[in-house]
Amino acid sequence: MNNHPFFKLPLILTMASFVISLSIMFSLILLRSHGTIAGFFEMFAITIGLFFVELPKLLLLIVLAVFALYRYAINIMTVKNILLVILVAIIINGFVLLFNFFALPLFIQFYSYIEQYYDPIITASFQLVIAVCKYFITAIVAYGSIVILKNLFDHDVKSQALQQYGSVRIHLILFLLLFMSILTLFLIPILLPILQNTIPYQNYNMAVINLFSLIILVFTLTFAIKKSFNYAFSTLQIAKIIKSVIFVMIAAVIVNCIVSVIIILIIKEVPYYYFNYNLILLLLLLIGVLQLIIICGIARVFTKRYFSATFNATE
Repeated sequence: MNNHPFFKLPLILTMASFVISLSIMFSLILLRSHGTIAGFFEMFAITIGLFFVELPKLLLLIVLAVFALYRYAINIMTVKNILLVILVAIIINGFVLLFNFFALPLFIQFYSYIEQYYDPIITASFQLVIAVCKYFITAIVAYGSIVILKNLFDHDVKSQALQQYGSVRIHLILFLLLFMSILTLFLIPILLPILQNTIPYQNYNMAVINLFSLIILVFTLTFAIKKSFNYAFSTLQIAKIIKSVIFVMIAAVIVNCIVSVIIILIIKEVPYYYFNYNLILLLLLLIGVLQLIIICGIARVFTKRYFSATFNATE
């Protein structure tokens, strides 16, 4: 897969978008600090922090760019194509900047009215709403820009054939990227307080555990579904990738909610004096493992249905 340009233009678009976003942030910092540049370690911390906050959008951008560029047979590396995807990155950041200047103050003004009733759930919901808005702005502008500029790109219809490029691996990667993009989006309310150093000390360990759990989930999920992707499609199955990710997300949320309710009802029947710190940690670990197994099991079922030779060879 590394020998073909299938992912190269999307990666260039994503990297350009991040660099432009980072440049805008540093420019704003310089303006607010009257030209005083931050120290190296502070700049490094800002870069890492922005990367994690932007991660859902960056992952989404790779997937959407692959979909759009593939749809219009734009997979060849030329100077014109590279310049055009950089232009798309500029357009995306321009719209996000407009959102930050005009729409974001309205959100902040609304939040200031309810801030007096401070509640962690309200704060998390506020941060999530803003993240989701920017997420959809990125999606709409990125795809729309490529569609509008499609006639300016250099095209190669032959690049739409996937067998030579590793169809199985491409579909697996795109599924994981889209799944991780949606999943990390809902971790923004957990991540922001850590990066801003505003999280209460007693909640810091739980937040770090949640982020660490995400890493475990990604590796475990990859191992669980890898063998489900064993059918080489001749064309990119965009609809199947989107539907499988959405169905896995919905089914995993529903099943985990049902399991969590059942566990809570069972725990309520146990006298409180049986519980101690070690037992609670053990229960949380077992619940986490159970949820991990459920998510991987559901993902395996859906990916096998959409991407295995068993179900697709006869279609």
